Amino acid sequence: MRRESQLTPVILAGGEGRRLAPITSPDRAKPFIPLPDGRSLLTKTCERVNAPGIFAPPVIVGQESARFSLLNHARDAGVTPQPILLEPKVNNTAMAVAVAAAYALQTNPDAVLAILPADHAIEPAERWRDTVARAAEASVTAQKICLLAVKPEHPSPEYGYMALKNEGLWYRVERFIEKPKEPEMLLAANGGALRWAWNAGQFVAPARVFAEAFAVQAAAIWLAAQNAVVRARSEWEFTLLDAGAYIGLEPISFDRAVLEKIPSIACTLETSWRDLGTIAAWESYTGMLAAAFTQSPLRNDRPWGYFELIARDAHRVEKQLVIYPGCRLSRQCHRLRSEQWEIIGGIAHIELDDEQIILQAGDTITISPYRWHRLANKEEKLLIINEVQWGAPDENDIERSDDDYGRLKYLITVL
Repeated sequence: MRRESQLTPVILAGGEGRRLAPITSPDRAKPFIPLPDGRSLLTKTCERVNAPGIFAPPVIVGQESARFSLLNHARDAGVTPQPILLEPKVNNTAMAVAVAAAYALQTNPDAVLAILPADHAIEPAERWRDTVARAAEASVTAQKICLLAVKPEHPSPEYGYMALKNEGLWYRVERFIEKPKEPEMLLAANGGALRWAWNAGQFVAPARVFAEAFAVQAAAIWLAAQNAVVRARSEWEFTLLDAGAYIGLEPISFDRAVLEKIPSIACTLETSWRDLGTIAAWESYTGMLAAAFTQSPLRNDRPWGYFELIARDAHRVEKQLVIYPGCRLSRQCHRLRSEQWEIIGGIAHIELDDEQIILQAGDTITISPYRWHRLANKEEKLLIINEVQWGAPDENDIERSDDDYGRLKYLITVL
């Protein structure tokens, strides 16, 4: 197998993370939660697969409502997904894996897929990549789905367990137990013919093997996934899966729908691995209390970058804007507010009515109401700006005359 051209990571980033509330919220889903270094779970996952000698560009599967967050958190890792598949609603992992397999068969039938949830902490990345590549080789040879297995560090009822039998180059998966009540009994049996390991929730197989497994074990899901892909439409950097294909589908995990019903194999993941899906796991790994997140600023992703709200009252709003290289905001004006921009980092290219202005770090500019203006980052580094709005700040007080992202709907507040 020429792994440099065929091993395609599929990042599952559609989870809401309800078990992680209040860290998660309707405004901050699980894939976009920042770790202590400021990088999100999705960004960390994208960074692990940013290895052109091993992986092709990733496929990301997520929610249509989070399209710009999916794009931007991948940008933060220096990754350009090919493509971002947008689901119309949360439907658990079986459908997400199925649409990824259906898309691969349509675009690259020989692809080997590595299914990777975006809520794992794994170190070091190099050893993880070696294991995924080994799992790909094993899967192609055996023509079976290959799981990544983790040696349990302690008896935990929070993880799924697999009973493994040594087959030489890999293990044969004999049995699954999801979140056992007495994991101590399982681990006490290690050392015999079977070895109990944590299920890392990551799977590798050729796209055709995934397709065959779905066709036999979850035919309704597979048919829906094929329809969702065939009827999909492209919109900017995104592929919007057909919403009609999701009607009537039962939300079910890939494990339950397929994996627990078929013969599969496993390779051992010799790294530090954590599933950060619960409050206890998050606080243990990060050393940060969940309550601290309720006070942290929310990141609001836009097609050009993102902003964080620093302060707000009835007459004043302060934000920090981050504009990605090569991106620009719409040409716009406001009726109810003035704006002041202070350049924190990078070089700002500004259009103010008919005037072209270039500002650098430390420079400021004031935009009065009714003046058409546009902000662009034409450089190779991030453009960071502090913006203060005063008057009657309102996100709906925007009139656009030109936009790179098709947002020419007028949202002006009428006086």
